[in-house]
Amino acid sequence: AARAHPQGARARGDRRCARGVAGGAMLKMHPRELLKVQGNECCADCQATSATWASVNLGILVCIDCSGVHRSMGTHVSSVKSVSLDQWRPEWVERVQQVGNMESNRFYERRGPPKYGPLFARRGATRADRERFVKLKYIKRRFAPSTQAPHELITQGLALPSEYAEPEPQPSDDEEDVPTQESSPMRSDWEAANMSGA
Repeated sequence: AARAHPQGARARGDRRCARGVAGGAMLKMHPRELLKVQGNECCADCQATSATWASVNLGILVCIDCSGVHRSMGTHVSSVKSVSLDQWRPEWVERVQQVGNMESNRFYERRGPPKYGPLFARRGATRADRERFVKLKYIKRRFAPSTQAPHELITQGLALPSEYAEPEPQPSDDEEDVPTQESSPMRSDWEAANMSGA
């Protein structure tokens, strides 16, 4: 089952995603229609409601701010295209249809150590927090299991699992997260978003 995301801090007062709209079938779609698929109307990373950019290899939609971080990671990690400005290849549309934000986050946000609760809550508040969260999520895969990601499974023609394994605990899970501005771990923020429905 898909997870809801917490209402975290967001710079410039952007509205947050409340809940999804209608789910999408595997039909030929214009890239803009991908925004109507449940979960895709919000940024996969910060949950802003302006998800008008896509990582076409990961199969997700993101906001313009998070798209900048994705671009900075290199195309070998995330290949970014505009939903409205770029010409899309059919396989890019199909990838976003097959994966989408909800499925991607079931993997990449499977479980976060409590120490990352404050960062998760403020992941869209500043450029520094956004960049740190996105890189932990996709480059280090800090919140994901050690298995293959959804887009990797699809590339190999494999089916997506009904549930992803828990990430293996790491020795640093109980260490203090640096940098942090909060004194308490705020465990409930992360667990509310990532453990419900797991």
